[in-house]
Amino acid sequence: MPKVLTVLTFYDPHWTGLTVFARRIAEGLVDGGAEVTVLCTHHDPATPRREVRNGVEVVRVPTAGRVSRTLLMPGLPLELHRLVPEHDVVQLHSPMAEAELVALVCRLHDVPLVVTHQGDVVMPDAPADQVVQRLMRATLRRTFQQAARVVTHNDDYAAHASPAMAGPRALAIDPPVTFDPPEPGAADALRAELGLGGRPVIAFAGRWVEEKGFDVLLRAAPKVLASVPDAAFVFAGETSVSYEQTRERAQPLVDALGPSLIELGLLLDQRRLAAFYAMADVFVLPSRSDCHASVQIEAMLCGTPVVASDIVGARSIIGRTGAGLLVPPEDPDALAAAIAEVLVDPHRFDAELAAVPQQYRPAEGIARYRALLDEVVAEHATGLALLPEREPPAVETVARLVAGDLDPAYRRRTRWLFERLARTPDARILDAGSGLGTALHLIDRALPAAEAVGTDVDPQRHLDGRAAGVTAPVTAADLAHLPHAGEVFDAVLCSEVLEHVDDDRVALRELHRVLRPGGQLLVSVPHADFPAAWDPPNRFLTWAGLPRIRTGILAGAWTDHQRLYRPEELERALRDAGFVVDEVEEQTHRCLPFTHLLVYGIALRIARAGLVPATWEQELGRYRDPAAAAERPSLGLRLAQVLRRRVDRDDLANGWVPPGTRRFVSIVAAAHRPDGGS
Repeated sequence: MPKVLTVLTFYDPHWTGLTVFARRIAEGLVDGGAEVTVLCTHHDPATPRREVRNGVEVVRVPTAGRVSRTLLMPGLPLELHRLVPEHDVVQLHSPMAEAELVALVCRLHDVPLVVTHQGDVVMPDAPADQVVQRLMRATLRRTFQQAARVVTHNDDYAAHASPAMAGPRALAIDPPVTFDPPEPGAADALRAELGLGGRPVIAFAGRWVEEKGFDVLLRAAPKVLASVPDAAFVFAGETSVSYEQTRERAQPLVDALGPSLIELGLLLDQRRLAAFYAMADVFVLPSRSDCHASVQIEAMLCGTPVVASDIVGARSIIGRTGAGLLVPPEDPDALAAAIAEVLVDPHRFDAELAAVPQQYRPAEGIARYRALLDEVVAEHATGLALLPEREPPAVETVARLVAGDLDPAYRRRTRWLFERLARTPDARILDAGSGLGTALHLIDRALPAAEAVGTDVDPQRHLDGRAAGVTAPVTAADLAHLPHAGEVFDAVLCSEVLEHVDDDRVALRELHRVLRPGGQLLVSVPHADFPAAWDPPNRFLTWAGLPRIRTGILAGAWTDHQRLYRPEELERALRDAGFVVDEVEEQTHRCLPFTHLLVYGIALRIARAGLVPATWEQELGRYRDPAAAAERPSLGLRLAQVLRRRVDRDDLANGWVPPGTRRFVSIVAAAHRPDGGS
């Protein structure tokens, strides 16, 4: 088992559903042989800064005040910097305000991150609270995108809660809910203590915060009492929450219920909590947002049916067990009707309640976490885990050769193009618009049986390529007048060229002419709908309907280009030239702000001026030899590697992009010349 660092805001003895789940997972991993360290806030001065609790090493960071729900931890960056490299994997329990910081430190130290997301942040409607909510959700979305896996507690929440959780890295694992039913007679004893006798009891529990929706239940209560006058509403949990005044706002509703509402406070004694659940005729969860409330399962394990809001995540427990009713959220009338329906016949769910222990088995959830963390650590250790299994050696060679390049779009499209070139390793290939000869160099290294030639309109670029070590023959010619006989090439590569020529249809017809029947054309072009981060000035000018910058350091996506493309425009151009289009893909949706400027406007100019250290050129150049790369890269190189790793991880995951993505850097296409045409 790996060494695991668990990071979260609060840990045992603090009590919330999140901390309880985090503690059970950590202790379960320790029982399975893992070394687990928990890094959290020193929220309770009575607890030591460092201790071992049930086999888990706990490190608590001193706090310096509170902002909304989170405690400030000035020492957290240093503790993360110290602890992260000592572990094989980091597990972050979110929501956590410092989630992005944790992800950054993981990237700096090349340690994989697994996020267990336990629910979104839902704040009151006050403007300041809504700002906090939006900032937290943006932080978590970016953290999810940087994690090796994102885990949540049920498939419903994983599929519907957040688009950022979708995709190949997201999965659901049942949380470990362990709860013993009450001792015989304990429920009756608690009823007697509270003077409830045989009155119908409606129970609810949790922190009194906006997202729990207790105000909805209080508004439903008079309607319940109208049909069941002797009903009692019994609450267990915290009423005084420092970062919200939700209870204070609900006080008029509390006062209106008078003696029909009984408050027990926070029940930390599990035996008393079990008696609380068991004495109830129905347990109610009127949440506005809830991923997987353990109180539902705990109540069911004590034999009590549940009425819950029909919201993403929370609905999964009743949907899975059938041990209760779902109602529309924030609907007091529907909630009151469902409560009354259960009170009429609370035993109608007895069979479903009896089956709940078989529905949720804590040991299975812990076992899945063990397997997941082992899998993530093993993937990360391989170095090439992001490549599909049984990748052709030629593609692996290309992936290594371009891995150091700072341009994420170049890395992605080059890999895609060579995946297809590698299908005919002994082909005769034309690199149309070969430029400095980077593709020719890759063909020479990855496809030694291929016969490759290049052509480019700029003779000086041929000389620069020769100086960099390109040996393939290259001729000076534009794409409208190729110096080759017809039907002589098995494949033509035309990468980032068509956008420069005066007439792309003429160029494509010429490429069609030199291809043999059945021959393959591989094309890449810049996307007209590029991400704003790729080239902010030209994205703004495009939005404003103003002329784009085409020359100089700020030219960006429009550098010396006649046009940019959309997928349908590229397909139309290929078909007009006589090609059959086989594949079209939009690529690279995520990049750093001003990527084009940083890579081509600044870094390239610095390199050409001879101002880059030799080790940087060796690591980052497009002729990089992985065998010659420095074993211990400099801090600058390490930072560059960190910044590009996340993009590679996303773009190599079968080309997956988040649903609804519209902005891309590149378009790639594969087409062929029909066997019967010329």
